[in-house]
Amino acid sequence: MKKITYLAFIFLLFYCSDSHVKIIITSKNNLKDCHACPGYILIQKDKNIDTLKTGSWGQPGKYSLFRYKKKDFIVLYNFYFMGGLMESGIKILSLEEDDYLEIIFDTIVDDEHMDALNIKRKELEFFSPDSLIIQSYIETYNLENEGSQENTPTRKIIKINYK
Repeated sequence: MKKITYLAFIFLLFYCSDSHVKIIITSKNNLKDCHACPGYILIQKDKNIDTLKTGSWGQPGKYSLFRYKKKDFIVLYNFYFMGGLMESGIKILSLEEDDYLEIIFDTIVDDEHMDALNIKRKELEFFSPDSLIIQSYIETYNLENEGSQENTPTRKIIKINYK
């Protein structure tokens, strides 16, 4: 009787347990450290390892994991600064079996020169699982003291729709 109870317990344990596959994510620097040289994000699922190239100066970009409606996702944050302007973006990839590493959401925002003294700055902020805030403001440079002032801030909230 004890063997039957023990086997029933083992069966229920496996039957009721989450059959969720463990995912291990690590990052690795590139041996090259040039401006356009990405780093690597390594995603290990079972015995397979996938490599995502992201970041700059040989460093991998920032990333975070989140779970939404019992599904796993990774969000990649991208930042690039050139000529006094910032480009920032996020990319959300699925970590689920049926759509593994498919892009769920992808966006980039850029600062823009309005004229010689004004730049429209834009910043992204992601709040998992489904909210993206784009904050923008006008940065006006003062030639007299070489400072700047932020004017007319705006905030746009975007809801991300998942499949």
